[in-house]
Amino acid sequence: MDQIVSSQPSAPPDDVADDRQTLRTCADSPGSVHRKYTIVLVLAVLIAYGPLLLTDQRLWDDWTLVLLARSGDLWELFKQLGRRDQFLLVQPLATYGTARDCTAVVLLLSAAIGPVIYAIVRRATAWPPVDAFWAALLTVLVPLNQARFFISTAPYAFSSLFFVLALFLLLLDLDKPSFGRRVLILLLLFLAFSTNSFLVMGWIAPALVLLHEWRMSKNSTSVRDRINAATRSIAARSELLLAPPAYWLAKKTFQPAYGLFAQYNSFKMDPVTALGRTVTTLFAQVGIDTTLLLPNGFDAATLLLPKGFDLLEIAIAVALIVALTIAIVRIWHVPLVASSEQRGDRPGLERWIAVIAAFTLCISALFPYVMVGNPPRFSGLWETRHQTTLMLVSGFTIVAIYRLLFPRRFFARAAVVTAIGFLVLDFSFMHRMLADILETRQIADHFRREVPPSGTMMYVVENDRTYRTFGRFFPFYELAWLVRTGPGSGPVLPQSNQEFINPSAGDYAQELTPKVVATLVDRCKKLRGHPEYGFGDFVSNGQIETVTLTAIRPRPGPFETAYLTIRDLGHAEPRPSEPQMVRVDSKSAPIGGACRSPCCGDD
Repeated sequence: MDQIVSSQPSAPPDDVADDRQTLRTCADSPGSVHRKYTIVLVLAVLIAYGPLLLTDQRLWDDWTLVLLARSGDLWELFKQLGRRDQFLLVQPLATYGTARDCTAVVLLLSAAIGPVIYAIVRRATAWPPVDAFWAALLTVLVPLNQARFFISTAPYAFSSLFFVLALFLLLLDLDKPSFGRRVLILLLLFLAFSTNSFLVMGWIAPALVLLHEWRMSKNSTSVRDRINAATRSIAARSELLLAPPAYWLAKKTFQPAYGLFAQYNSFKMDPVTALGRTVTTLFAQVGIDTTLLLPNGFDAATLLLPKGFDLLEIAIAVALIVALTIAIVRIWHVPLVASSEQRGDRPGLERWIAVIAAFTLCISALFPYVMVGNPPRFSGLWETRHQTTLMLVSGFTIVAIYRLLFPRRFFARAAVVTAIGFLVLDFSFMHRMLADILETRQIADHFRREVPPSGTMMYVVENDRTYRTFGRFFPFYELAWLVRTGPGSGPVLPQSNQEFINPSAGDYAQELTPKVVATLVDRCKKLRGHPEYGFGDFVSNGQIETVTLTAIRPRPGPFETAYLTIRDLGHAEPRPSEPQMVRVDSKSAPIGGACRSPCCGDD
């Protein structure tokens, strides 16, 4: 990675001057400073998200993927999804890796993205290298896409790295053309397109070609000559224009979704409606309450910000990190502020163009998710995966806005404050996620000691919501494995109350209702032949058990959570001395009526 960010192409004179002016402040060579920026960017990722390596608990769809891999049926799943090209990325993690292994892989991918984005911004813009560094740093710290560290979402991380690598190699190739490099760029783009949201971002590659030729022809006598030169340059690289539609056509022709996932990622609205909702969704990502504009709008700040003593403890931790960072920056002479020669403002038009480009990037990043009816939101942890492309353009967007709004002497201060704020939110997420996993382990341990009878239908009332991260709940396939951790346990068919709204009270049903029973029976009929969901070959014993999860103490603070997580490191089960966070109460009752089928339906 050092080699990537330190390589120097033939750049326009203004860019070279910017590099030299910034580097003169620390009397280091360009390669030395770029390497230092790279190290800082990698360390930032490890500091912000490294604590997840302390845990090894599977969550969400990962249970299903692991069982499919072990049974040899994972290939069929990716065929039904229409994502055969992602199978080789997931199969090793699901077959051989632990939850911690997957976290480590995604952490490495995330750490690699920062330096590549730094190199892209430095080469593609006329910004000083220090501004490119801030864009990359804010990208890796931005509190988005918190669901990226699981097997189910690992392809998003791979696609992100493939995409930015393709753009970086394209910028290299524009200076020193190579046929082999052009082939590699196309390959990386096709690999990135396996996460379909990157198809909408495909316009960035030809835009970089146009931008490069426009700058290289700046000494032309007329604007018309520059336009003609730019047109010829993009025609010479027409493969970049053809790649997204060609991939989409090939995917729809040779990899159509079918089976259980026949309607997966199908369009839910027309493009004009989707575009309008994309704008309001973008505002929602930065904490603006869009309730009046967007159904189910929310204030992101209520979910992201730590509260009370949690904020105090996180502030102490962040202060220590900032102090250590300041020491490293001073010892290594890492330039974080542009030199005095650079502080003169650039032409206003260029700054406005950068902001317009950034807004276009953000709309392109969110549009495909809105189009298929899955806009990203913080009120559902797994929905944050739909912020993947937005995360990649966030740092550039923030820096472009700051360059427009702030005088040069305030720019670095605004960037520092933003980075610290992002780190606070990242630590807040780490705290919530680690506490959530600790409590989940205690729930699994309860069912390890008190094994539910095979063939039991189960209604799980989650009254321990304070432990759930970003409003997540237990999907039925995760519950099906959590309740089967005991020796000799058989298939159990569970369902969380978070999937049922009580119309009369307007809240989640606390007691069994006919709709709950009907849903369980229907799910049994449809999925008992799919063992990956945890209740394969389920045969009802005629009983339904109501399990109530109740938090018996407030969520532990960040320091206590870190201590408990480290103490349990390497232990498959919670220690007996671990403070209890949840109480599990259960009561059984007959389903009612005669069970005339394995699912107690009316067959």
